[in-house]
Amino acid sequence: MISYIPAFIIASLIAILHYLGIAYKWYEIFIWYDVLLHILGGFWVGYTVCYLWLRNMRGNSNDLFWVALVGVLVVGLGWEVFEYIYNIADPYNSMPYLVDTSKDIVMDICGALLAWGYIAKNMRGK
Repeated sequence: MISYIPAFIIASLIAILHYLGIAYKWYEIFIWYDVLLHILGGFWVGYTVCYLWLRNMRGNSNDLFWVALVGVLVVGLGWEVFEYIYNIADPYNSMPYLVDTSKDIVMDICGALLAWGYIAKNMRGK
């Protein structure tokens, strides 16, 4: 059985890195910083929904692929809509909004797939 501890560690790391990114303007300085945070966020969401699925539904690793993918799409798209509605999209980003949003969703998916792979590997005991 997987543990909730990695989800807690990743969420804490995201919070710290986001705070530092704002405080030290790393989002402006490092073009890849937003990518890193979206991959970590996707991993966190993917891991968390898979953990909850396994804990409550007793599914298998085949189910987890879809759980991670759908979970991160719901949360990621929801976040992007939230940013758009409240006009809080990254003001330092030189990309058009639709391109940036697409990149963010792809990075979220990459993170969720990493989480799925990590969990599936641990379920097989390798």
